Amino acid sequence: MSDFRGGAHFLTKLASAKSPGDLIQIQTDYAQAAFEATLARSNKIRVLLGELSRDTIASVTAGAEQAKVEAKTLPVAKKLEAAE
Repeated sequence: MSDFRGGAHFLTKLASAKSPGDLIQIQTDYAQAAFEATLARSNKIRVLLGELSRDTIASVTAGAEQAKVEAKTLPVAKKLEAAE
């Protein structure tokens, strides 16, 4: 909803511009604000994806370690150890 309000505010400011210089300044300000908002969202997504990657790797590593522990307790593993 805020994007809609921002766009409506932008159009209102454009309509109230008194000179071509004002139009250019309003468009420049709007483009800069949109760029900064996009950059902030991109950085937030980057951080979230980094956290997701770390959590996934930790989960897979923990699962692999648990599988190793469980594999050692299998009857077949015990027989193999006894045979060595």
